[in-house]
Amino acid sequence: MKANTLISCSVFTGLFEIKGFYSDMENFQDIDFISIVIASLRLNKISWVESFVGKYKSKLINEFKKDTVNLIKALISFEKKEYDSAIEFLNKVNYQNSYYYLKSKETLMQVYFEQQEYEALQSLIDSTRHYLNRRRDVLSIHYERYMMFLKYLGMLLKSVYTDKSNLIILKKRA
Repeated sequence: MKANTLISCSVFTGLFEIKGFYSDMENFQDIDFISIVIASLRLNKISWVESFVGKYKSKLINEFKKDTVNLIKALISFEKKEYDSAIEFLNKVNYQNSYYYLKSKETLMQVYFEQQEYEALQSLIDSTRHYLNRRRDVLSIHYERYMMFLKYLGMLLKSVYTDKSNLIILKKRA
C-alpha cells in the first residue's frame, strides 16, 4: 500500500471509532477485523491495534473469534519483533479457510526470514506453493498474490545464498 492510502485508511478507521461505528456494530466480520489490524500495523500503530482488539474482539463471530485473535496476536508479535511469540500464536490458528492458512504461512515465512531460518523458509515456500496448486477453492486474487509473493521471496532467499543479481531485479520491481 502507498503511504497516502495507509494514512487515509488510518484516519478513516479512527473516524469510525470516534463516531461509534464499531461500538454500534452487533458483529464484526473476521476478515474486516484482520484488514483493519493489518492496515494499522503497516502504519506502526501497535498500541492502537492492541486497544482496538481488546475493545472489539467480543464482537467477532464466535466461530472465528479464537483463530482471528490468535492470528492478530501473531501479527502484532511479529511487528514487535517477538518472533517466538508470533510462532506460538500461529501454532494456535486453525485454518478455517484458505485465507487463515495463507496469512499464517506468510507471517511464518516472514518470521523465518528475520530469524535467518533459511532451510525452514525454503521448505515452507515449497509446501505453500504446493498447497496453492492443489486447492481449487482459493480465490484467484489470493492465488496470484501469494504465488507472486512466493516467487519474489524465493528470489530474495536465493540472493542470500548466492546470486546477488536477484536483489537488483527485486529493487527495480519495487
